[in-house]
Amino acid sequence: MALLIRKILLLIVAFAIAIVVGKLIGEGSFFFLVALLSGLMFVFFLQSPAIMGVVCVMLYYSGLTAPGIPGKLNIFYLCTAALVVLPVLQMAMQRLPRIEWSTSHTWMALFGAVLLTTMLVRGAGFRALGSETWGGMFYVQLFLGMFLVFALPLSAIPAKWWPRAILFMGLFGLLPLAADAAILLGAPPSLVWSVIQGSSQIGQSMAAQTQVQSGVVRYFSAGPAGQLLLVGFLSVVRLTDLLSLHGLWLLPLPIAFFGITLLGGYRLAILSFGLTLLIVAMLQRSFTIGRIFAGIALAVGLWVALVQTSAHLPQSVQRAVSWIPGTDIPEYIRQDASSTVDWRLELWREALSRLPKYWLVGKGYAFSEKKAEGVTGVNRMTDELAWALETSSYHNGPISLLIGLGVFGLVFGSALMVSILVRHGRRVRAPWAIPRLHQCHQVIYAMTVAHVLIFFTIYGDVQISFPPLLFMFALLEGLCAADNQEFAVTRRRERLNV
Repeated sequence: MALLIRKILLLIVAFAIAIVVGKLIGEGSFFFLVALLSGLMFVFFLQSPAIMGVVCVMLYYSGLTAPGIPGKLNIFYLCTAALVVLPVLQMAMQRLPRIEWSTSHTWMALFGAVLLTTMLVRGAGFRALGSETWGGMFYVQLFLGMFLVFALPLSAIPAKWWPRAILFMGLFGLLPLAADAAILLGAPPSLVWSVIQGSSQIGQSMAAQTQVQSGVVRYFSAGPAGQLLLVGFLSVVRLTDLLSLHGLWLLPLPIAFFGITLLGGYRLAILSFGLTLLIVAMLQRSFTIGRIFAGIALAVGLWVALVQTSAHLPQSVQRAVSWIPGTDIPEYIRQDASSTVDWRLELWREALSRLPKYWLVGKGYAFSEKKAEGVTGVNRMTDELAWALETSSYHNGPISLLIGLGVFGLVFGSALMVSILVRHGRRVRAPWAIPRLHQCHQVIYAMTVAHVLIFFTIYGDVQISFPPLLFMFALLEGLCAADNQEFAVTRRRERLNV
């Protein structure tokens, strides 16, 4: 009888929800529709936060969104918000979860305090709250990322789910690249970007080529897609196994992933791919004399093949390999690649000239609507420098922290990144209960090290670099929590057997 009553109530609720959803769609109230569906999603997953945690892991790089989701937020951030509420409810119900607090968490809290202070002084950029500036959703992204560092370990994702979650994270990273391909094949950009957020700014890249005859279209999403495929692949296949005789048949896969990275046209993506692979090889102790010589022979063979075929490669690939000696690359493509260096030097000089105004309390990351509109669209192609300065896109990690958040932001942000590497560098060398989790941790740690090194040396913007940094920090913490849980279960079993 109780089961029958429950079914009847569920049918009534489902019927009522169907009416509300239909009415919202008919009225075009997509924001309230998304809010309703988010609430239902949260209630559904409340009994199984581990599933919600897996969904968060898989969707971060997918860019999946829906009409009505505001600003830079997407479905991942809706899932994160739902997951973050769980520990709050547990505390309210006096089921206090154990939160592991470390030096890294302290630096993250201090960085969050600087971020909040900057928001209050310089403006948060929330138009819905009456602000005259844009950019508030970036702050939401950062704070949700910080909360995810605590919430993901508390979601208690089972150890056996983690490798598949990271594998699917890599596969879902192909969606932005698929969106680029759809646009190139003639799909309306507005339609594509209504379901896959900001696929890669390929529309702006194509506009630049139309406006400037020597322009080169770059596929922004291809570089990250190749690296994510590599990360997903290495989460289920050890590099030592790949380089053994029985694993050589899988070797074409990482080579294909590297080819996808080349297609992006970004030398930085090539560096990130190579650094990640090199660090994983070091962590898994994959270097032997024979493998080193085989690697050198493979590199020479690839160089010879590249020299012979460079004149026939796509322009984006030619741009990415223009620095390699012996390649037959048109001069205008070489100039397109080298001109960014001069542009960045000019940007840094102009940015540092403004430092006296922002050394204590940073400029923040909200920006003026009117000034931004003056250098967007077609004008942005002719005045990239003004656009970068207005939107705090300094293309240099330390400068972005210093001018964006002041000297305290630079100190706390840098300390946060270094402490993450130190904390998990120790953990990666410690014994693990589950080797497969250790393997996943090694791969994500290698990705994090490459990310931080590039941030400090070659390219970094707080808006671009910190959301994925916090996500990788959350992944590392979640993997450690899963292994600790398995270790505790094993210890209890040993005590019972004794």
